[in-house]
Amino acid sequence: MSDQKLIEPIILMCSERSGSNLITRMFDAHPEVAAPGTSHIMYVFSENAWKYGANHSALKRDLLDMFRAKISSWLIDAMPLDQLEAIIEDTDTAAGAITRLLQAELSATGKSIFFMKENSVHRFLPFLERIATRPRYVFMVRDPRNMALSWQKAAVMRGGIIRSAKRWVDDQTGYLRAVSWLENEHPVARLSYEDLIAEPEQALRRVCENIGLPFSNDMLEFNTRSRSALADAERAAVWSNLAQPVIANSAAKFASELSEDQLAYIEHLC
Repeated sequence: MSDQKLIEPIILMCSERSGSNLITRMFDAHPEVAAPGTSHIMYVFSENAWKYGANHSALKRDLLDMFRAKISSWLIDAMPLDQLEAIIEDTDTAAGAITRLLQAELSATGKSIFFMKENSVHRFLPFLERIATRPRYVFMVRDPRNMALSWQKAAVMRGGIIRSAKRWVDDQTGYLRAVSWLENEHPVARLSYEDLIAEPEQALRRVCENIGLPFSNDMLEFNTRSRSALADAERAAVWSNLAQPVIANSAAKFASELSEDQLAYIEHLC
C-alpha cells in the first residue's frame, strides 16, 4: 500500500457538542466523501507518540488497540486484527500508521475524499501536515450557551457548564489563530451551527462552494444516506438523533433551560 498522503481531505474545526457529528454525517452522505465518526487516534497520538521513542511495535499495537476500541463505526472494523496489522506493518511513525488506516477506510467506501472529524484540531496542525496534502477546512461554531446546555444534558460529558464554557473559549481561540495562518494557503469555509439547522441547504451550498466541492442534495438526506449516521445512531445515546432529519429548533432555547447564574458565567467568559 502506498504511503501517499490523503489528497485534499476536508478537516473539520469544531468544538464538542457543537454539531460536529451532524455536519460529519451530512458530508458522509455526499457521493464523493467518506466521513466516518471520530476515532480520536489523531488527537491522542499526536500528543503522545513521542513517548514511545524507537519502540515502533508498541506504538502500533497501542494505536490499533485504541482504534478498535472506538465507539464510531468504520467499514474496516470488519477486518480481523492481522489484516489491520498488515496495513500498518511497515510504518514507523504514528502519522504513517494513521494515514494507512484512513486510506484503507477511504478505499473501502469506494469514495475519493476523506472528511476528518477530531477534537481540538488546532492543537496538532503540524501532525496533520504529515497526513494531508492540500487540506481544506470547515470551521463551525455554535453559540456557547447552546453548546453548554447540550454539554450539560449529555451524560458522558464531564464538568458541566464551567468546563464546557472554558473548552469553547480554548477551542475558538485556537481555531481563529489557526485560520489566520491557513486561509491564505488553503480553502476555509466558516459557518455556525445555528445557520446549519435553520437553513441547511443554503449553509451547505455555501460551505461546498468555499472549499471547492460540488454540492449534493444527498447531504440533506444524511439520516437515510449516510452509512455512519445509521450505524452510529444505535451505538451511543448522544448520537441517537443522527437517524432523524434536521429539526430547526429554537436557537435561543438556552434562555429557558439555563439559570441566570449559568448564563451570566457563560456570557462573561465567552
